[in-house]
Amino acid sequence: MERVSKITTEREINEYVIKNKERIVEHANETFKYAQHIYKGQIGDNITRNYYIKDNLVFVVNTTNDALITIYEVDLGFTEELNDIVRKGLIKEIEKLQAKKEEDEFNLLEEVDDLEHSISTLEDEIKILQEQVNNLEENKKFKKQELNQLKKTTLNTGLEIKKHVMTLVNSKEYKNDLQSI
Repeated sequence: MERVSKITTEREINEYVIKNKERIVEHANETFKYAQHIYKGQIGDNITRNYYIKDNLVFVVNTTNDALITIYEVDLGFTEELNDIVRKGLIKEIEKLQAKKEEDEFNLLEEVDDLEHSISTLEDEIKILQEQVNNLEENKKFKKQELNQLKKTTLNTGLEIKKHVMTLVNSKEYKNDLQSI
């Protein structure tokens, strides 16, 4: 009340609020209807709030817009005329930046969709390649077993040869010669 009505003493503020409570709430709500949203975020503390502006009044409300936290006039430290010029310039700049942000976010969403699709495609390709690698590993394992079987076959043939050679040359005389050498 002090900020909007310019009443400065505590007693006058309390009296005015008691006498005009309904009118104050109605006037604040009606003015808020036409206020322009300029920001949602944390300014000055770690609580997220919505910030609105109507003419030279700033409305700070909770994020659901159902509790008015405070109202105050924009005072940039200049004359009233300069405050208006700077305030309007800042609002135009905020509007321009918000439009750019929305466009950037829209473009970002398209890029995000494209990248997510690419990631999904790559994941599918990786699964297929992993399956192919697994199949090749199995194939390699079977080839090694086959190789070992081939080696065992030639080893068995070599053992058969050795058996027959031993039968032929493994005489008593040969054993005696070996012991004497």
